[in-house]
Amino acid sequence: MTGPITCTICGESGLSSVGYGAKYQHNILNCVPKMIAERDRLKELLDDLIKAFDSGNLEMNSPEIDPGDPEIPPHPWHEEWLSMVRAVLGEARK
Repeated sequence: MTGPITCTICGESGLSSVGYGAKYQHNILNCVPKMIAERDRLKELLDDLIKAFDSGNLEMNSPEIDPGDPEIPPHPWHEEWLSMVRAVLGEARK
């Protein structure tokens, strides 16, 4: 058991978790105001990541993207993920 933890979106603290990748009790609706406030910044960040990847300045399995836990290697990006992000960004520009 790890814990207590803090939500990285809304800042709610004292949440309990049962380990890496585990689910914890948290009402995600508490995060909505923060997500709405940050949506333009998130779009810019995702757009910059896609541009960096497309230009060859960022590798698919780059530790720059996900330095993560030193004991767990970075997860490679997948074309499916890139395709989904491009679609979402395309919809957001409409």
